[in-house]
Amino acid sequence: MLKLGKYEFEEDLEKSSLTVSVGDRENGSEWSIDCAFLKSAYDGEMVSPQIIINNIHTKKYDVRKFAGETFSTGNVEESDQREDSFYLFEHEPFIKMKVKILAVEGERAHVTCKGTAVEDGYASPVKAVKFTWDCWLPLVVKGLDMSRYGGALKGLSENQKVVGINGFGRAKTEDLDRYEEESGYRFPKDYKDFLLNDNGGFPECKDNYVNSSLFRPRQRIEYFYGITKVDVSDETALLPKYNLFSMYAKYQKTFDMKHMIFIASVYGQYKFCLFAGAEMSGVYYFDTAEGERRIFHKLCDTFTEFLNLVVTDEA
Repeated sequence: MLKLGKYEFEEDLEKSSLTVSVGDRENGSEWSIDCAFLKSAYDGEMVSPQIIINNIHTKKYDVRKFAGETFSTGNVEESDQREDSFYLFEHEPFIKMKVKILAVEGERAHVTCKGTAVEDGYASPVKAVKFTWDCWLPLVVKGLDMSRYGGALKGLSENQKVVGINGFGRAKTEDLDRYEEESGYRFPKDYKDFLLNDNGGFPECKDNYVNSSLFRPRQRIEYFYGITKVDVSDETALLPKYNLFSMYAKYQKTFDMKHMIFIASVYGQYKFCLFAGAEMSGVYYFDTAEGERRIFHKLCDTFTEFLNLVVTDEA
């Protein structure tokens, strides 16, 4: 609930979020807030307020530990420089503001904010309004743009090595063509090469994990999907559980399989998928614990990068 003097506004949660861009132990993470409010009366007019607080850096990289994070600005110049804004009639800067994350629970974050914002910057003198805000916001988690910190991927530590794959064999070009024709999906080149050379398979080391601070506890790859024609009479065909054709038949009514495929089965609550569309591309993870919301979080840009994240600590 946002309180502006005697006026109150309910959040429009479908248009609001606390977004966390998760990095790593070295670079930390960033979080930002964009909250829209439902239209209501204010001083004789109908308005739809909005609070925008842009990227705030933190040394934390585990989203579950974000409770207690705070940020504040003390004057209009700070707010202008950061492009934080409070919208009532126009986008105006905060005169002062303090925001705090009180708790993170599952898909939500409890946020409070209070301060003073410019109500009407055209008035003389400028009109200001005090506000308080308390809300559980939807939580959106994505990967931090690590290019700003010297590269998309960091090197492995001394005790880590990339895990190889014991492939199922070699995929046939005609099976790839048939899948694209039936689904509308277009395989990225590096993933197509992977299917033609290895056709999915098992990690060489069972004690593997995806090398990212996004996953606590660690997530272990069970197998990578391959592709062959679905024919129970053909002994060379992959079992349905390993087969992209079977995954397509199973999920085409649930997900947009024209632009995505599942690429790896995981011991845990996540599924990894590869998007190849105009709006989304790269490797994403789908947290099955989020249920019907079906939110996908980006992990890296290419399938090759994903393979390099599957590592082991074994000597």
